[in-house]
Amino acid sequence: MSDLIQETTDATFALDVLDSDIPVLVDFWAPWCGPCKAFAPVLTRLAEQHAGKVKIVKYNVDQNPDSYQQFKIRGVPTLIAMRGGEEVARATGASASALRTLLDSLLLNAPAVDAKTHIEGRYLGAFGSDAERKRQCMQRVEMATTEGLLDGVHADVDSFANGAYLPSVLLGQGTCSLSEEVNMPVSLVSLLDFYHEKLKSEKLDMPVALSWLNAIAVGADLRRVPFDFALYLLDDAEHGVIRNLGNEDAVVELISKTTSLHATMQAPDSNAAPLADWATIRKRAESLAQSADKPLKGLLHAASKLMRPYDKFDASAFSEFIEAIGLFEVMRINETWWSPQEAAVLKRQAEAIANARLELGARPSEEQDRTSVEEYDRQYKHLVSEIKAEMHHEYAGLADRQVALRNEIQTAMSRLRVASWHHVLSLFSHAHPVGS
Repeated sequence: MSDLIQETTDATFALDVLDSDIPVLVDFWAPWCGPCKAFAPVLTRLAEQHAGKVKIVKYNVDQNPDSYQQFKIRGVPTLIAMRGGEEVARATGASASALRTLLDSLLLNAPAVDAKTHIEGRYLGAFGSDAERKRQCMQRVEMATTEGLLDGVHADVDSFANGAYLPSVLLGQGTCSLSEEVNMPVSLVSLLDFYHEKLKSEKLDMPVALSWLNAIAVGADLRRVPFDFALYLLDDAEHGVIRNLGNEDAVVELISKTTSLHATMQAPDSNAAPLADWATIRKRAESLAQSADKPLKGLLHAASKLMRPYDKFDASAFSEFIEAIGLFEVMRINETWWSPQEAAVLKRQAEAIANARLELGARPSEEQDRTSVEEYDRQYKHLVSEIKAEMHHEYAGLADRQVALRNEIQTAMSRLRVASWHHVLSLFSHAHPVGS
């Protein structure tokens, strides 16, 4: 492990992370986690590139359960961006767009104010109201698409660490910067990378990055788009989160209060929603999350990032909330999918797998004995296969039902992502010119 990456424990977590003078990226990992190991070289390279600006800290969840539970980690690897002892963004899994979003949360502030985007403090709108700048951006993306630079399939460690195949990074090279030339809020910059990765398998009229730039008119005022998109995700009758909350009356009330506070910011008196009000509803969300089930807990955590003035949304606010809405819908699908007989079979299967792991005993330490670890994993995989085969024999249609469930889940997630994508494009295309 690089000398620039620090290991922390329950005993030192407060000192290493919460009291750090610079932003911290915490890697919650485990020795048995394959994706965690594959991601390690990327973190090493990031530690070298951002030394002195961002501290990267590794936290072994197997050896230190306290902070693992405190931060409600649901899987590894999980990366959490921390600033001033407070979480500003998180991502579960190892993806370039997620990593880029976390770094943006720690390193980026509001778009730079300079001659390209402002004149004497006056906002110039998208592309600085310069058609040539938009043409350069479109040309850069078109060339990258033709050359396959945006597919990321052959990205090496350096490219992955830098997010070199992500649209926001590509557009940040040379003279065309997404935060300055296109002149849009950070929360929307990161949203482009999110859609670029999540919609790769979808049949779209044109590539994501080209659609994105094409929808934005030169001189359009994009400052209100985060507000409108937040209202869509929260309160839209067809795709907003409120449609799936059912009898969760307290959460429905909280979401309604959030949309009301956002609406007050559009009133002539922009101070109508003081920061204290936002803090109150975030605290209410935290309180509801304590007694909520797992999917609702995740939804409330993500929703809390939208419980602040829309010009204060962090880089991961939208992408995290979209995924939380999807996971919430997935859990609800799963709850109603199985018949009582199928649910009983699956319960016995889960119990049998748990007992098999107990019989095998504790997994050997990979650092001490790699051969023993491989043999343990082989035996465990064999036992699980036998248990599933037995259950599928007992209930012949179970395997087909599981495949159908996976397809239903994929369809639901795809539907949500594509619908939200088309909506944000619509918001771009309908954005008023600056000063209108």
